[in-house]
Amino acid sequence: MEFMLTLRPFEQKDIGRTCPFMPDEYDAEIYLTALSNDLQERDWCKKIIRNNFSILIDTNIEDIVDIKREISPILSNYVCYLRFSKISPL
Repeated sequence: MEFMLTLRPFEQKDIGRTCPFMPDEYDAEIYLTALSNDLQERDWCKKIIRNNFSILIDTNIEDIVDIKREISPILSNYVCYLRFSKISPL
C-alpha cells in the first residue's frame, strides 16, 4: 500500500524547550534526505519517492495506524528540523 507523508519546515512558532533554536533554512534538504534514507532502510518499506516536503512510502503495511506507529520514532529524530503535517493513504 502507498502512503503520502507530508512534512513542513521548522518555523519560528515551533521554538520551545525541546527545540530552542531555529535550524538553518538550508539544512532542510539534508534532513529530508536523511529522513528518506532512514525510512528506506526499514524492512517494511518497498520504495520511497520524495518531492520537496512530501514523501511517498510504498510499503507492505496496510493500516494507517500501523504505519503511523512505525514512522513516529523515526520522525522524532527530526523534530527540531522538520514537522509532521499528515500521512494519508493513496
